[in-house]
Amino acid sequence: MPTRRIRAVGARAPVAPKAPSFRGEELTPLGGGRVGRPPNLPELVLFGTGRLMLNVAAVGLLSPRRPVRAIRLYLAEKDSHRYLVIQPAPHSAADAIHIYPSGRHYKHRWPAVVLAWANVALRKVGLVERARFVGIHDQKRNWLVFDLSRPRAFRDEEGPDPMREAIDIWLQSAKRKRTIDLREALKEIQDAWVRSAATHHPPRGPFPFDRPSRLGAYIRKYTARYAQMGVKLAGAGTRPPIVLD
Repeated sequence: MPTRRIRAVGARAPVAPKAPSFRGEELTPLGGGRVGRPPNLPELVLFGTGRLMLNVAAVGLLSPRRPVRAIRLYLAEKDSHRYLVIQPAPHSAADAIHIYPSGRHYKHRWPAVVLAWANVALRKVGLVERARFVGIHDQKRNWLVFDLSRPRAFRDEEGPDPMREAIDIWLQSAKRKRTIDLREALKEIQDAWVRSAATHHPPRGPFPFDRPSRLGAYIRKYTARYAQMGVKLAGAGTRPPIVLD
């Protein structure tokens, strides 16, 4: 005979909760499917090394059916904002930045995540740090527009800025009223960093600048901030001297 469960005296059987009733307009779509596919927004990721990455949504908007082999970068300034514009380019163009494959998805299906080296162009606009930008697609001209004044946290976390810290340490004892070559300035900043690291707890990390042009690009990016501190670049190019007022 089947065994029956005997309910304790006075105990009540649990009542199943009643499902709430929703209207269609009360539901917010969350998307789904493969990571990085539309309706995700186009994104540009910079790694601080001169390399850039465009996500699936970005390259899918630029070229839905065939792989992008090269791109062009443009800088636009309007209404006190700076914009980076990306447009597909012929692979043979003299100013083209070549795309190289990333992972098996690039070979077997499109769109896919793509990478490119654009260190010269990125230094010209001061993009020398890790950053992530969400873009807008201009369908008429088929280009992606990224507002450089609105970066997002890299990998959803904000880290310290060792570049700013290195320059600030140098400026605390730097001799003023002079113009110094960018290479010499880099050496002075590194010496100040090493001296400070010897007495700093916890110990500081490695020196953040690897070349003079990167130092110049960083100061150019934060021109307004360093102008208030009496520091500016004298001229254009990749290695302008630094003026200390």
